[in-house]
Amino acid sequence: MGDATPAYIWNASNSVPIGLYRLQPVDSLAVTELVAVRPPEPLATFLDLNGYLPIGVLMLKRVLAGNGKVLLCGTCMDARGLDDAALSAGARRSTMDELATVTADADKVLVF
Repeated sequence: MGDATPAYIWNASNSVPIGLYRLQPVDSLAVTELVAVRPPEPLATFLDLNGYLPIGVLMLKRVLAGNGKVLLCGTCMDARGLDDAALSAGARRSTMDELATVTADADKVLVF
């Protein structure tokens, strides 16, 4: 399956109601809106190998928060051969000191 975004996708998972969903571009997102995402590696391979979602298939998820920070461990990026050009918009390389500080101060932390 290519990287082209389809006009419609069928959701068969329980993460959102099962059914056919129409995709359309938006200028901004609000909390609780549905988004179609293509899981990045290594998550895509994990989902495929464990029978959750074939590689290349979009998954539907709800926006759970706005204006959060996306920080990546610089040491982990280096170990995987990733540079700043590989980062998604809004994400940035961080240090262990900064990660420890924002983790201690945060209401919620997502790690994957």
